[in-house]
Amino acid sequence: MAEDLQDKAFIKMTLDNALAFESAIHKAVKKCIDLSEPFDIIADDFYKSEQAIFNLKSPGGYRDFKSEKSRQSKLRAVGFAYPLLKRSGRLQRSVTQRGDGEGILRINSKYMIIGTSVPYGIFHNSDEPRKKIPQRKFLFIGPESREFANKQWAGGRLVRWVGTIEGHVAAVLKDMKT
Repeated sequence: MAEDLQDKAFIKMTLDNALAFESAIHKAVKKCIDLSEPFDIIADDFYKSEQAIFNLKSPGGYRDFKSEKSRQSKLRAVGFAYPLLKRSGRLQRSVTQRGDGEGILRINSKYMIIGTSVPYGIFHNSDEPRKKIPQRKFLFIGPESREFANKQWAGGRLVRWVGTIEGHVAAVLKDMKT
């Protein structure tokens, strides 16, 4: 309704301050549109914190592995109990080493995709019922990690990553003022 009244108004006023503000917002958006730099920093943080997950020397939040029977079973199967998510190292390499052939990392100015193409990774991370492959979540972003993840290396990722983007945007805007 307000739009209808504005279109029918005899007098239209525009404040210079409003135009200057609008112009500054458009310039800021154009300057901040490329997020590839903070995404690159986030990718480094991802690989570092994934390494901490794969170096876990205890059952962590994996309830089924807290029994002696579970530890002994893995010990018999592969010769070691810890780290939990490691047999061949294939999954670990894909999410801890930038450039691994089975790792996924795509960064452009507007988005990033990071993860693994190792086929059994999805089964470890899913909440689906299972018979063979145990649930061993290893990709954490935020609130879903509370049960399994230590805040320092997984639960705090979302906060760190948002902070990285905010810091980048603040630096870009600060450069605009000078």
